[in-house]
Amino acid sequence: MKGNRKILAIDDEFAALTKMKTLLSEYGQCEVATSGGQSIALVKYALAEGKYFDLITIDIELPDIDGITLLSQILKEEEKHDCHSVKIIVSAVSTTTNVCRAANNHCDGFLVKPVKRQMLHEKLSSLGFL
Repeated sequence: MKGNRKILAIDDEFAALTKMKTLLSEYGQCEVATSGGQSIALVKYALAEGKYFDLITIDIELPDIDGITLLSQILKEEEKHDCHSVKIIVSAVSTTTNVCRAANNHCDGFLVKPVKRQMLHEKLSSLGFL
């Protein structure tokens, strides 16, 4: 089952995105995006093809769109396709504002950057992803 899972990691920082892809590849096939526009295009394509993402990680600070706004757009696209099974995790520097914004906008989890392997594993386990 692990190998069949589709994952999307979204981050505009190359080092953070490379690390996240490496960590997430242990749990399934991981695609990457560096902007909100690219991310929405990938999500729309996956939904249209019926090949939904099982997990999406979103950096809260992207160059073209705020990660929380992107989260909202992804949820709206899922609603259009009656798909609500994706788990969405927001990642950012830990501030009260970031954590509250993520929680108040229906994300499934929050990861403090820099993301560590054990922290990611524990979050995925708590979400029932493993």
